[in-house]
Amino acid sequence: FVLDKKHKAAISLELESQIKKFIYEFGFKPSHIDGHHHIHTEWAIMDCVIKLAKKYKITKIRLTRNIGEGISLSKRIYKKILNSKLKLSGIITTNYFGDFEDLKNFRLKEGDILELMVHAIPSRFEDQIDDLDHQSLNEKVDDLMKFYQFEFINYSSL
Repeated sequence: FVLDKKHKAAISLELESQIKKFIYEFGFKPSHIDGHHHIHTEWAIMDCVIKLAKKYKITKIRLTRNIGEGISLSKRIYKKILNSKLKLSGIITTNYFGDFEDLKNFRLKEGDILELMVHAIPSRFEDQIDDLDHQSLNEKVDDLMKFYQFEFINYSSL
C-alpha cells in the first residue's frame, strides 16, 4: 500500500521509460495503460501510473478484475475502492473487466462496457487462435454471443 520516496521514484522512472520507449518506437502514445500481471493495480503503483497517465495525457487505464467468482470480500472491497479511485481521477475505464469464465454467472446490462481478458496463443490449427486453455477464441466468442448482443471496440473508442 505504501512505498517510500526512493522506491516510488524508481517505479515512476521505469514506467516513464516504458511510455517514452513506446512513443519513440511506434510514433504515438498508447491508447491505455495496463500492467503485466496487473501490477498497475497495486495501490502505491497505481498512484505512479495515474500521475504518468496525466503527464502524457493518456486518459484510459485498465480496471482491476471486478467480476467473477473466487474474489474474497476484502478483495472485492479493495477492487471497488481502486476502480473508484481511477474514475475519480478522471480516468476513463470500462465498467467491468474479466475473462470468459467470469462471465458464466454474470449478467451485463445494456450499455455496459466489458473488457474481456484473453490470452491468445497460436492454435495447432492454422486458421485458429486459441485461448490459454487451448480452446478456440472464435468458439468462445460465438458461445458468448448466444447470451449477449455486443460490439467489439478498443480503448481508442471509449
